Amino acid sequence: MQTSIILEDNKLKQFCKELNISSDKIVITINNNKAEYYNANDDCYYKLDLEVAKKYI
Repeated sequence: MQTSIILEDNKLKQFCKELNISSDKIVITINNNKAEYYNANDDCYYKLDLEVAKKYI
């Protein structure tokens, strides 16, 4: 099963602070036991710890 969410407002700020990154838009995707996020500023996908992803989904 795949789940995705676009982070906005406070969740976006918290996520960026936790990972020490900067972005105007983040999309988190969990697919089975793998998580990743899309950083719109970098136009790139990055691997993400599953537990971190679950906090924001």
